[in-house]
Amino acid sequence: MRRTRMKITGYLALFLAAMAMVGLSGKVQAVKAEQEQVAVDILSSQFGAISYIMPFALADMINKYSPWLRATVREQPAGDTANVRILAEKPERRKNTIIFASTPTAYQSMLGTGPFKAKYTPMAVAQFFPVCGSFVSTDLGIKKGDGLIGKKIAVGTRMSVMAYVPEAIFKYGWNILNKVKFLYLGWQGSKDTVLSGQADVGFIGAIVVGSKFIGNPVARDFIAGARKINWIDTPPEVLARAARGSGLPIVSFTVPAGSLGKKQPNIHYSWGFQNGLWAAPELDDKIVYEVCRIMSEHAKEFVKYHAAGRAITFDAGAKFQIPAKDYHPGAVKYYKEKGFQIGLSK
Repeated sequence: MRRTRMKITGYLALFLAAMAMVGLSGKVQAVKAEQEQVAVDILSSQFGAISYIMPFALADMINKYSPWLRATVREQPAGDTANVRILAEKPERRKNTIIFASTPTAYQSMLGTGPFKAKYTPMAVAQFFPVCGSFVSTDLGIKKGDGLIGKKIAVGTRMSVMAYVPEAIFKYGWNILNKVKFLYLGWQGSKDTVLSGQADVGFIGAIVVGSKFIGNPVARDFIAGARKINWIDTPPEVLARAARGSGLPIVSFTVPAGSLGKKQPNIHYSWGFQNGLWAAPELDDKIVYEVCRIMSEHAKEFVKYHAAGRAITFDAGAKFQIPAKDYHPGAVKYYKEKGFQIGLSK
């Protein structure tokens, strides 16, 4: 009788163990199902630019640290206007694509102005870094505002952020757009024509990292090549008028003396905007949440890819200077959980 009981007990134990293994196997399969890999494209800027390197860095980190999301960077030589147009004009891309774009470009799309013939509203995911722009000349006699009337102004290529932000400043900030001649030449063309005297005024740019201003390669070349530089100020009140008139989120910067080298001996008031990631409302909240999580938790690693990565802090993603309502719900969920101030919310 005792042996029979022992056999029954043994069989029961084996049966329960088998059931436990079946249950465990089911749980493992459920976990695997939950972590089924999802692919997302990140549309960057031209290869080699900081606006390519930072999205590449983020994609690299997503693939390293996310158990289920897989990111691929797609280079877009035509810039952020083309990126926004892809979301606006190709609905099939909206559920698997995140784009790199500036705030003015995104808002041009929302307003249906500039290069955008119809209104389309992308939603903010995460800010990367601010960009500071400066109007410069080698003619020390040129003054800001009305002092620019009749001058040749070299700006970015047509339909680029470095063209329509200057257009907004001259049109609404100074009210002289129709009294100057714009040359749409881009970064390199602006530098070359100002140094050669073919343009009276051009523009240069810098990445803003905390309280530091890091000139881009063209800015460094211009500063090195110019004997003396006239830094043409765009005071905050001028930029406020430009922002109100155009509807674009234009940012004001105060550049301390010497921030851009010995040839910038005085304080300088400049203009700028913010760059970062945007997505369609249709993109799954979980994907956006995961992108924001990876970017925040591993923010310190961006500097490994480029010095500008120092600008990306754990809460940088929430720092677009735009209303919180313009953020994607997936981003809002993550930032709220972490207690970050979202955009202009208080």
